[in-house]
Amino acid sequence: MSSSTERCIQHRIRILELSQKVTAIHIGGSFSAIEIIDAIYNECKRPNDIFLLSKGHAGVALYVVLESVGLIKSLELDTYTRRESIFGVHPTKKISGIISGFGSLGHGLGVACGIAYHKKYSKDSTQDKVFVLMSDGELQEGSTWEALLVASNLKLDNLVILIDLNDFQSFGRMSDNHPAMYPVRDKFEAFGAHCIEVDGHNTNEILKALNQSVPGKCSVIVCNTIKGKGVSEFENNPIWHYRSPDSDEYKSAVSELLKS
Repeated sequence: MSSSTERCIQHRIRILELSQKVTAIHIGGSFSAIEIIDAIYNECKRPNDIFLLSKGHAGVALYVVLESVGLIKSLELDTYTRRESIFGVHPTKKISGIISGFGSLGHGLGVACGIAYHKKYSKDSTQDKVFVLMSDGELQEGSTWEALLVASNLKLDNLVILIDLNDFQSFGRMSDNHPAMYPVRDKFEAFGAHCIEVDGHNTNEILKALNQSVPGKCSVIVCNTIKGKGVSEFENNPIWHYRSPDSDEYKSAVSELLKS
């Protein structure tokens, strides 16, 4: 078993531990994003690179990865349920390692474009990258496509957009409710982006895509994922968008992960 696979199992178990303290933790969308966030922070991100979690409802997935790399202390995260805790379902910039918080979907790409523009074109321009992780539900927001046009027009080749394409939005499949969105890759390419499609649970594929770029074009990595990945009861089951497991479900989920 690779080190990244072992880390991601532990990330999921840590999320399950926290789920016993918080009633609505968005396990499904957090589990689908784990390999993506882990690959960026443990394998790719340089000190001055920026990561934005536009799909803010997966905040707990970001928390556990930041904890694993030492940017959040375990004792801090263990205060999750206390009234004075800074940790909410959606992250805020009060938390070490997070520069902007997101709740409503569709805002992250616009912010990422602004940061990428500054890094590329200011008098103190750098080679730093800006990574932004979005949900497929966000693709229904007009602001997303407006921002993508900006990124293409400004040739923001330091911007890397990752899509957690788990095909679910709250209580339904996006492919059923919004079939015209597919194929997603074609849409991004039509808007001028360099687009790659990968298995979002395969770290090697994610890293290979992260290391590809085209001068003058922003990069989009469409990560095909499974909502609730890793626990059979959670996978592709929309109920786990909101609820937390009870004690028996928690024990069963941890047991399954440990055997994987």
